[in-house]
Amino acid sequence: MLTKTELAGLRKTQEGHMLDRCFIHRKDGTFIETICGLEMVFMQGSESYSSGQHYQTIDADARLRLPIGIMVRPKDEIEVTHRFGEAIDPHLYYRVVQFAESGSSGQRVYLKARTW
Repeated sequence: MLTKTELAGLRKTQEGHMLDRCFIHRKDGTFIETICGLEMVFMQGSESYSSGQHYQTIDADARLRLPIGIMVRPKDEIEVTHRFGEAIDPHLYYRVVQFAESGSSGQRVYLKARTW
């Protein structure tokens, strides 16, 4: 079991490696700006993971790391405005495809590139 101090240290380290910035656009019209870490790892692929004995295939183009406490839901939209600390133009747009997976130091969500 980790202490509060250990958890705080893990979260600070994780957030220190989130070099991107994004807006989370919620379905209710609200939005939040936050640090994040975009990983474009699936590129039109999918991933299977085990949740007990149940396997689920996730069709995703990217994965996004977020700090603990940032609420995201399926169908929220992500607008990535900065990569590695630098502003990007055009921005990158994604749709959240599943609820966030939470760990001790952060969260991650799977994304699908938004098509117009």
